[in-house]
Amino acid sequence: MFYTGTCYDFGRGTPKNLALAFEWYLEAAKLKHPDAQYNIGVFYSIGEVVNQDYPKMLYWYKKAAKAGISDAQRNLGYALFYGNGTPQNMTKAVYWYKKAAKKNDTRALYNLGLCYKYGEGASKSMRWARYYFEKAMELRHKKAKTQLKSLATS
Repeated sequence: MFYTGTCYDFGRGTPKNLALAFEWYLEAAKLKHPDAQYNIGVFYSIGEVVNQDYPKMLYWYKKAAKAGISDAQRNLGYALFYGNGTPQNMTKAVYWYKKAAKKNDTRALYNLGLCYKYGEGASKSMRWARYYFEKAMELRHKKAKTQLKSLATS
C-alpha cells in the first residue's frame, strides 16, 4: 500500500495523483507503516488534498516519530516549538530535535544550535550551539556556517 501510494505521489508508472497517493498512504498508515504515517502527517501539515489540520498532523507525526522516522521527529519538534496544533513546548521540541539529530538530520542539528544559542527549550550555551552548528555545517546545512561566524563575533 505504501509503495502504491509512492507511485501515485511521484507519478512512477502511473500519472501523478495526490488524492490516490493520500488514500494509499492512509491505508498503510493505519496498518502502522511509519513512512506512510509521516507522509499523512505532511499532507495534513501542508493542507494538500485534505484541509490543513494540525491536530491530525500531530497524531501522525507522533506515531512516525515514535517509530524512529527522523523527519517526523524533527517536524514534531518544530510543531512543539511553535505551538502548531499543540501548546508550545520548547523543551519537548528540543527532545525531538535531539532524536532526529542522532540520525544526522541537518535541520534538527541546526535547530538545536539555535535553541542553545538563544536559550529556547534548553539552557543557553554557546558551546552546545557551536557543537550543533558545526555538525550541521559538516553535513552541508546552508545556514550553519553563518551561525558559526555569528558565534565567533558575539
